[in-house]
Amino acid sequence: MEFAEKAKDGRIHKFVHLQKPIKQIYLYIFGLIKQKDRGEFLKVLCAAAQVKYGYNKVLGILTEPIGNGRSYNFVFLEKKHFLSSVQVPDEILEQLPDLNA
Repeated sequence: MEFAEKAKDGRIHKFVHLQKPIKQIYLYIFGLIKQKDRGEFLKVLCAAAQVKYGYNKVLGILTEPIGNGRSYNFVFLEKKHFLSSVQVPDEILEQLPDLNA
């Protein structure tokens, strides 16, 4: 809930959790993103997470900041979205947090 509270500042906040035993990524995104853009935004970040973190299974969850009512969008990718030959632009990969920090 800490990130949902922080998202009141108008910025997008992200949290990533790797579950190594089952090789799955959980990507949580909190922020004000237009409803019509949310699904594609989440799908692109989940596909980029596959590349950045090296796991195929990604569950992405996007929601608004804490406030009056909230909705959620979910994306689950089980297989690689991008072909190995496709290079994901750095500006997309940089939107994902580094796990070493």
